[in-house]
Amino acid sequence: GMFDPDAVIGKNQRELDYEAIVALDPQVLILPDNGAYEEAIAQLEPFGIPVFVLSGYDTDHFASQCETIGQMFGVQEQADTFCRYFT
Repeated sequence: GMFDPDAVIGKNQRELDYEAIVALDPQVLILPDNGAYEEAIAQLEPFGIPVFVLSGYDTDHFASQCETIGQMFGVQEQADTFCRYFT
């Protein structure tokens, strides 16, 4: 699929366009833990936009992150299957 140019929120995970994010009125912003998540939290908190931080390489939190993502998107069964496969 193609990306909607109106939905671009920055150059990368460290250079975010907070005005664009706020304009999209998301329920949550998901960032990797090597992104600008601390700045994003500070910038978006006044707008009621929570920031969820993921670590794709930190295996200590893999199971809990799978569970949380499953709950966030209403796909708990698939998330559990995915987690069991990798663990």
